[in-house]
Formats: sequence, structure tokens, C-alpha cells
Amino acid sequence: LDWLLSYAVGMEYSDRAGELQKIQQGKRKLQTKQVETKAGSLSASEDIELDFDTAEFRTALEDLADVLGLPHDPSSDSMLQACASVLESKLSKSVLDQAARGKTQKARDYRLEDFPPGFDTGDEQLNKAASLLRLLYVSDLRKLQNQVNDLISAMQEFTASPKTDASLGKVGR
Repeated sequence: LDWLLSYAVGMEYSDRAGELQKIQQGKRKLQTKQVETKAGSLSASEDIELDFDTAEFRTALEDLADVLGLPHDPSSDSMLQACASVLESKLSKSVLDQAARGKTQKARDYRLEDFPPGFDTGDEQLNKAASLLRLLYVSDLRKLQNQVNDLISAMQEFTASPKTDASLGKVGR
């Protein structure tokens, strides 16, 4: 029976191969652009047809980068990732919730010299770069720790709900 079905599908395909190839080529034209962020992957909808190589898209991307205070980069992909990362951090659910409650944090000015790299390279510029990389690494670790804490809290909702049976003198299920 499997052989018969496979043979029938193969015959049907061979009869309509040209038509099916045109359909496949049409689907290839609809590309989705993937942007990797720290929270996951974002992609443009298939219903939106964007040509990422046009000057109009590049101009709009540069305008968005200017609004977000990001430097321009020759690579549209890296600029798109940077814009997505900034928007993700500025418009995350927790930030919007804090803003709605009026509990926004005041921005503080920090000096890079206040955060030593933990070692000395002998060059002040390299020390600053190392300090900056260290701060970015700590920021990534903080985000990861927050995600782990959220996961633990979610799991505890399922597992940490003891019920007390006073007649048995035990706590548990």
C-alpha cells in the first residue's frame, strides 16, 4: 500500500512538475527577515513584503537609529539587530508596567573609571574597553538570572502548594 501511494504521488508530481516549480519559486520570493535578539527571534510577517536592500528601507532604518540614539553601521543587519535590542529593552513589559505605575528610575551618570576591569593591560584605552565589555557581560548575566528566577517562580506555582491535613498531622498531598 505504501509503495502504491508513493508511486501515485510520484506520477502526479511528474505530470505537474513545471506548475509546482513555479509555485515553489513564488514562495522563495516571499522572504522573512530574521532578527536575533536576546529574548529570541523576531521575524517580519510573510504578508509584509519588504525589500531589505532598497535605499528607502536603509533611510528608514537610519532614521530609526537616529531616534534611538544609535550610530549608523554599513551593515543593515547589525543596525536592525541593534534597533531591535534597544526597542526590546525600552519597551519590555516590565518597563512599561513600571512607567504606568509611575515608578520610573532616574537615569544616573556613571563614569567608566568607576568600574575597573579587574586587570591592567598597560593601555588606558584597552582598560576602558575591557571595563565596558565587563559591564555588558554583567548586564547579560543579570538578564539571564532574571529569566531563571521567573522560571523558578513559575515552576513553584505548580510544585510548592502544600495542603495541610490536620487529622493526619502531616503537611503535603
